[in-house]
Amino acid sequence: MTEKTLSLGQQANWHAALIKAAPRNISPEAALLWEQNSDKLATALASALCPLATPLPRKTRMKIPVHVDRSVRPVYPDWVDQAYINTPEFLALERSGLSDYDLGKIVQWLHDGQKNGGRVVGNRIHEHLKVGSMLEGCLGLADLQAIQKLPVETFQKYFAGKAVFGWKSVVRDRFGRLSVPYLFEDGGQVKLNWSWLARVFNEGRPALRFAS
Repeated sequence: MTEKTLSLGQQANWHAALIKAAPRNISPEAALLWEQNSDKLATALASALCPLATPLPRKTRMKIPVHVDRSVRPVYPDWVDQAYINTPEFLALERSGLSDYDLGKIVQWLHDGQKNGGRVVGNRIHEHLKVGSMLEGCLGLADLQAIQKLPVETFQKYFAGKAVFGWKSVVRDRFGRLSVPYLFEDGGQVKLNWSWLARVFNEGRPALRFAS
């Protein structure tokens, strides 16, 4: 980077300001001493007026705390098969996960089929997460409901233009169809909805996961 220098006009103004600000009560002896040691005078002025630039402290990223009370079950839609969500496996999965965490450290995970403009059926994503024992590391309905309460500007900052999914809370309806909850921004509001797993998912529909 090229160092900036004063123009001739700026130099003249700066020198005039120095002369104007110079102390008038300096003793003749001190004045003579500085006059005879002009190099030291220049060094002293440079040290006083142009200190070495100290780097600004790195801007600390503000944490966005999310709190989830996992002792309280989230309310599911009335179309959900209650027997399905009351199985021991589902209850244990639902209660897993951190209760307090920083939203900025949540990972937006994509199945390989979603990357580079790809599209993949939700059932395939769900199966991949189950087989890989990855569901426990995903966010669920309770997490999405907590994030939904944050300011819409926070959602826009982290997830602008995306629908983000809580794959830990995949449920079954009375017809046997599986659905997964997700959040999206619409009209200045963060809304919660459900998507059938038979639909296709692109790169704008990531899963939210805790960083490993």
